[in-house]
Amino acid sequence: MAINASFLTYLLDFAACRGMNRRSLQALLSDSELDLMQAGVSIDDYGRVWTQMITELEDEYLGLAFGMYLNLGSLGLIHQISLSAHSIEQALKLLEDYLATHFPIVQIHKEVVGDKIKVTLQTQVEQKLLARHILDANYVVMFRELGMMLETKNLTIQLPYEDLAPFERQLRTTIAQGSEHCLIFDTQKVNESINQRNMRFIEVLLPKYLMMLEQGQKSPGFATLVKQMILRMCAPELPTFQQVKAQFAMSDRTFQRRLTNEGQSFRAITNAIKKELASYLREGNQLKTQDIAYILGYSEASAYLHAAREWFEA
Repeated sequence: MAINASFLTYLLDFAACRGMNRRSLQALLSDSELDLMQAGVSIDDYGRVWTQMITELEDEYLGLAFGMYLNLGSLGLIHQISLSAHSIEQALKLLEDYLATHFPIVQIHKEVVGDKIKVTLQTQVEQKLLARHILDANYVVMFRELGMMLETKNLTIQLPYEDLAPFERQLRTTIAQGSEHCLIFDTQKVNESINQRNMRFIEVLLPKYLMMLEQGQKSPGFATLVKQMILRMCAPELPTFQQVKAQFAMSDRTFQRRLTNEGQSFRAITNAIKKELASYLREGNQLKTQDIAYILGYSEASAYLHAAREWFEA
């Protein structure tokens, strides 16, 4: 049984962002010269890379961080599903089929409980710590996928942990303690139409995000890593300082000092991204002013318009 090689590529990219040596990780593969553009890699190889990361990074929330990192990669999948599905029920079926074909290490189990549908992520991975991180990463992606298609407020999410605060901070939602990685919603919601407003955001922004990401890949330095992390975490709105900082597993002071040493700041990086995105969206008149404000993280359209005047009328 194999998984799509792109999942291993994303994992290696993430490890590099966390300061790990990519070549050393690739040396763990049964074939260190494996072409990661090929159709599949073994689950054993994927597990070996994960295990080394878990051992070296010693981060209890590594799966959570990887799930947040995967967001840009999953936006394309969300858009593809939205083009083929008209309801959440259809989207869940397509997602289930996608996992079975591309990532069979994780399965979706659906169960009707009264007037609720309970969707549970499961894995047959036997090592408990490895299973936890793999489930955490895919659960985060699935929550954000369904949240984009439905409305996050209509989802009840459960995780089998006592300390849920790190997940609540990253996902910016309330989480209930349960026995498994579960998503629960009303049965009446499964036949509702997919949120086309959010799908429109993805359609317009995804090509630009990918272009900006590619442009910065050859630039060295910590500030470049931070910019790439911001772009990868767009959902499609930009992530917060705390969400991005958590990806690097360091204190606020250390994070800011490393940027300062390169003559940069988190605010300067995000403002540059916002300005470039705003210019792109304004030129094509692709979204309404309030939608651009939302994506760029402004609570009011007036705040965005004030920033736009500084950017484009100075």
